[in-house]
Amino acid sequence: MAEDARAVAFENQNGIGVIRFQNPPLNIMTNRYVQEFQEALDWAEGTKDLKVIVLCNQGKCFGAGADVNDMKAYLESHTYVSVKMHNAITIADRLANLPVPVIGAIDGMALGGGFELALACDLRVISENGKVALTEINFDSFPGMGGVPRLIALVDYSRAMKMMLFAEELDAEAACREGVVNAVAHGETACELAMRWAAELNQKAKSGLTAVKKMAHCLQKKEQDYLYLFSQNLSREVAESGALHRQCEAFINRKKKIEK
Repeated sequence: MAEDARAVAFENQNGIGVIRFQNPPLNIMTNRYVQEFQEALDWAEGTKDLKVIVLCNQGKCFGAGADVNDMKAYLESHTYVSVKMHNAITIADRLANLPVPVIGAIDGMALGGGFELALACDLRVISENGKVALTEINFDSFPGMGGVPRLIALVDYSRAMKMMLFAEELDAEAACREGVVNAVAHGETACELAMRWAAELNQKAKSGLTAVKKMAHCLQKKEQDYLYLFSQNLSREVAESGALHRQCEAFINRKKKIEK
């Protein structure tokens, strides 16, 4: 498959790994997207000469979260937890556990699962017009890809709770001020800024970069298996409540009316 035909593309730029979401207009996490992201992670884990990875997007949206049609199908086939959420948690955890630093370059919006993937990166930069939010509560669900503990690790508990319970949207400057992102890309794209940071890291010895990454994650590792199981159990409760399914149906019906 040609790289420009993929939903998730990847390449090695002289030691800088670039993983690019290119499923416009919203970079929705379709089944194909998830499969190809898994392939990109396989590549990143197996390419030994990478020193740093940039996760970026094509178009005006880093990612708007799950595909509602797919989600409805999983709920109706009773595979929402065993397949959909299993895959979603797995890709976020694999991204977080890559052996080298990962820079998330948010050009445009990062919502729901898209923002959760950005939170799984080690560093985040955002475009001037960028916005971030964990919007799952509006679908009678929750950030089930690890977004809850990752956001709480960045901001204090009560602030993170307000952001999640009210699906609070932060613009670029607010996200930087709150500590959710490291920098705003002024006068350039987030990807361009991330590539400049990556080029600087690429000049350093890989042994130091990987040592910092391993040390930073050693405390989180003990909690990871527990959080996976707990998230799966919460996802099961959400699926069995029926509220998420009703929200999916309502969303699809609204979309059909708009398209008529």
